[in-house]
Amino acid sequence: MLKKSFLKKIEAASGYKLTKVLKLKSGESFPEGASVTIKFLPNEPRKVELHGLRDTPIIISPSSLPSYFKGFKIPSPTTLNKWVSDGIAKTMTGKQCEPDGYGSDNSPSWLLALGLI
Repeated sequence: MLKKSFLKKIEAASGYKLTKVLKLKSGESFPEGASVTIKFLPNEPRKVELHGLRDTPIIISPSSLPSYFKGFKIPSPTTLNKWVSDGIAKTMTGKQCEPDGYGSDNSPSWLLALGLI
């Protein structure tokens, strides 16, 4: 039997709206104001799924979330350095975690999402 800590479920943050047009490499685009559900994938700090724009989810880098959604702001280099030295960081959704950890909603620490750890 697997330990409970290994059985992370994917949690979603709904109610986000695009603050500008999202254009994909395929040429597909989605309008400003479109409603989106964001899913943080467990143990995948460099991938985020966007649901609600089409039938299949769109995978983007979490570091691009601040460009398209309110509520995500990349911390300053000073803050990131402080988190490394303190051993306590924040996730992309503002929850406390270890610098190389995840929050209760599976959102990665900013250090992981930005590829600094």
